[in-house]
Formats: sequence, C-alpha cells, structure tokens
Amino acid sequence: MDAHPVQYVRTTDGFRIAYITFGDGPPLVWMNAIPLAQNAQFLRSWPGVKGAIDFVAEHHTVVLFDSRGCGMSERRTGWLTLDGLMLDLEAVVDRLQIETFDLFGWALGAAPLAISFAAHHPSRVRRLVLVSPIIRQTDLAGIPTTEGLGATLQHDWQLFSETIGLLAHGLRDDSALRWSEAIRASVDQTTARHYFAFLNTLDVSELLPQVHTPTLVIHLTGERFLTLDSSAEIAAEISDARLITFEGTSSLNPEIWAEAIVSFLGGGLVPSQKSDNGLPAGGLSSREVEVLRLIAAGKSNQKIADELVISLNTVRRHVSNIFTKTGAGNRAEAVSYAHRNSLV
Repeated sequence: MDAHPVQYVRTTDGFRIAYITFGDGPPLVWMNAIPLAQNAQFLRSWPGVKGAIDFVAEHHTVVLFDSRGCGMSERRTGWLTLDGLMLDLEAVVDRLQIETFDLFGWALGAAPLAISFAAHHPSRVRRLVLVSPIIRQTDLAGIPTTEGLGATLQHDWQLFSETIGLLAHGLRDDSALRWSEAIRASVDQTTARHYFAFLNTLDVSELLPQVHTPTLVIHLTGERFLTLDSSAEIAAEISDARLITFEGTSSLNPEIWAEAIVSFLGGGLVPSQKSDNGLPAGGLSSREVEVLRLIAAGKSNQKIADELVISLNTVRRHVSNIFTKTGAGNRAEAVSYAHRNSLV
C-alpha cells in the first residue's frame, strides 16, 4: 500500500481531524460509512474499496479523512451530530483551500452526511456520488435492530464487533474478521454506543428535494442490507439524479463502477444496462423509451399522446409493452426501472 502523509486540521468547535490526499486532478472527497469504517488507513487497504479509490485517483485528487471520534482523529464522547460531522468535512476542504469539489458518500452514515452537506452548501459541491445509499436506519434490510444488539455492545466489545463483521460480510472469506478488526481499530466501545444511538435518529429524507447538485446514485445488488428501494427513493427525490445498478458487491470488479464515477464526474455518459442486441435492458424500442421518459416526467397517457402526436390507443399499447418488457406492475415501477437503467 502506498504511504501518504497524515495531516491534521482543527474544526471550528475544537476537534482535531486527520486527513490524507493522493492522486492528481480535480478534488473528490471520498467518505465511507462513518465512523465505524471511516478510517483512511483502512480504506486504502480494503479489497474493492482500494481498487475503486486507486482507479478514481488516476483522474482526481482524492481526499480521505477520519471523522471526529474515530480513526486517527481526536476521540471524545458525546460528539456525534450531523452538524458536527459537516464541520469535520468543512474544516478539511477549507484547509486544502478547496472552494468547489466533488463529494462521494457510501451507505448509512456517509450518504446522509453527503446529502446534508450538498443541501446546505450547494455552491461548494460540484457533483455528488452516492453508492448504495441509506438515508435512515429503518431502510436497512434484514439486520437486527440496534436495540437487539445493545446488550452485546454494552458488555462484550469484541463479540459485538465480530457480530457486525459477520452480519456485513457473511462467511465468504476473511472479510468479516478484517472488518471486525477495523471497527475495533477505528472506534472504542463508548464511541460505538454513541454511533448507534445517533443512527436511531438519523433521517435526511426531507433534505433530498433541497439537493440540486447533479447526482449519480449507484446500487450494488450484492451488498448486504442495502436495498434498491432506498437508492430509488433518493434518485427520485433529488431533482438532477440518475440511478444505475451493478451486479455484485464493492469487491467485485471495482474498476467497473469506479469507471462510471469517473465518467460522471467528467461530464460524460454513465453506462446503462444493455441487452445483447444493443437495445436498453428489456429490449425497449426507441419509441418505448421515449414514452417511458414522458411517464417518468409525470405525463398522463393523454398528454403523452398530445406531445408525440399519436393516438391515445397507441400510447396505451406502448405503455402495455413497457410494463411487459420491464416486468413493471405499474407506472412507479416503470419509472424506477428507467432510473436504474439510466434512461432518464
């Protein structure tokens, strides 16, 4: 692993924050789920994440930082609020004299912080990337409640961290063990208790309509507990957002989804899922794609007919074909399909 010097900056409310920079190009602040995995040293060695970061760093100056209370940053208790975490981010970019930058947020913790910062500082975030984002804890699928894990967290720190590692990664390889070790290296038991109390109250759904930054939402289908429904909701509520999906997890061919990030940040097209015949996934015709885009714009069948200068019956036939080819049961599911396949 390449070594990068750790630098420090103090926030306006007095916390000492550690950060590193590497790569070359326009600045991108990369945040993972915080604070349990927001550890710059850990991210630079984790399979998949490292591959993606290294690929992006070929095109951008990547900024990693450890949030207050974790990793190499100052550790204190009673500190965890969304406003406080935004001060960490603000302190780092101000120290680097970065006025405008791209922002990356992953999963629960980092995605809400990225969304909140973009909503409150629209002039500073040029483009926003959210990977398998979660905006509230209740969107996590199939994971025990923090109340259910509370007793373990209270009395057995190592058992708790190993349980979280297994829940996140299963028994596929040594990833669960490495993740649990990273948790214990990143935070202490008291910080973890504050973190889970914080997650219980976290919900940034009301901020989504306030985000007008061009946004790319990436859903990785193999990530445990991270649902497509959450990604689709975020893409639908942010005015200038597109949603794409990739099979597998972050560790599987990370350069593929990292390439989509680089293309998006550079103003290029992001890949859409295609069938073997070159048509969009589902085999939609160009006219059906046109109708689907108007459905996604909230147009009724009659308004679509008027805009395309075709009969109402023809529109109905196109809509029926769209439902059949995409497997959608209604217009909302068809719109979700359109976002997942970058058709809007």
